[in-house]
Amino acid sequence: MSASRCGCRDPVPISLVAHQVFCPRRAWLEAAGERTDTAQMEAGRLEHGPVDDVSGSRARRVRGCEVASAELGVVGRCDTVEFDERGAATVVEHKATPVRRRPEITAPMRVQLALQVLSLQEQGVEVAGQAVYFTNHRIRRSVVLGDADFEEARRFVRQTRQTVEAESAPPPLEDDPRCGRCSHIGVCLPDERALEPVRRRIVVADPDTQVLHVTPQGAAARTRGGRVEILHHGEKIGSVPLERVQAVIVHGNVDLSGGLIRELLWRSLPVVWCSSTGRVVGWAVPASSPNGEARLWQHVASAGGRLDLAREFVAAKIANQATLLRRHGEASLTVARLRGLQRTATRVESIAELFGVEGDAGARYFADFPSMLTTQTLSGPDSPAVVDVRRGTRSTPR
Repeated sequence: MSASRCGCRDPVPISLVAHQVFCPRRAWLEAAGERTDTAQMEAGRLEHGPVDDVSGSRARRVRGCEVASAELGVVGRCDTVEFDERGAATVVEHKATPVRRRPEITAPMRVQLALQVLSLQEQGVEVAGQAVYFTNHRIRRSVVLGDADFEEARRFVRQTRQTVEAESAPPPLEDDPRCGRCSHIGVCLPDERALEPVRRRIVVADPDTQVLHVTPQGAAARTRGGRVEILHHGEKIGSVPLERVQAVIVHGNVDLSGGLIRELLWRSLPVVWCSSTGRVVGWAVPASSPNGEARLWQHVASAGGRLDLAREFVAAKIANQATLLRRHGEASLTVARLRGLQRTATRVESIAELFGVEGDAGARYFADFPSMLTTQTLSGPDSPAVVDVRRGTRSTPR
């Protein structure tokens, strides 16, 4: 949008500056004429209706008071301006909280009040105070403004003018909690931003930090500033760089933010949900998995039957059994026989014959399996016992 098309050299509405404080993209969309019809917008209009009715003004209380500042180049309207006996004014801004639901003063409110005060002062009105009246709470909060607030308000006016003069909208916020309560999320579409390819750093392998386990019950995990943050009862108890995470495993009653799940899947990192005792409940993997085509052909091969693949699977299994016995056991003769069965598995002519080779190898392997185990001492609370797992016997020391 050009300067001439948006009329950016005209006075800037004070309400638009408040949008700029909340989110520059929201301000640009407002200036471009993007409007939304949401429940929270309707709630705000209904709660704001009485103060827009100037017929409700009284001698010392003016409603819908128009203000402007030639110096700042802003125009606006004060919801209510109250005057005391000396003629000093108190500016009262009316706010509804259909989403936030808490009567708390926000940064956009402070800037809006500061601009209203500066405009009244430029018009020769003495301002004694300012406040916010939360309509659905019926609570009035006084606001104290200082020189820093007025300077910040001027700075936001300049930023707002730069925003509306821009040809394109500012980029959307990323994984920001403000988006969830913004009435313009339906036209802003922050999740539809162009995601850049993830460039992963090459780091030294560290088994302790590759898989992130989140175990505290009632905890919540979110992404913030390129890190995974873990919060428990509102307190941050952990923070891990996303580059160091290879997977996230959730144990029990733990919440993951939508932004974190989306970021993990975008980085092709799996998420596994388990019960508090470790039983796997389910998992999530990215839709663009690099193994998709391989999985497809595996299903095709399984449906049709492939003796050549079955030979390789069984031969590899027998090879692993022989390797384990050679490394950890005392059965060199069995190892030699398993190697022979491994070679036989690659030459069989039928599935039935292959089953026979696999069963023969399994019987020989498990017959010598105890040779890989050692004697252990188990200390119990009542009576220490020695368990010889080779023989499967248990005896209590004298």
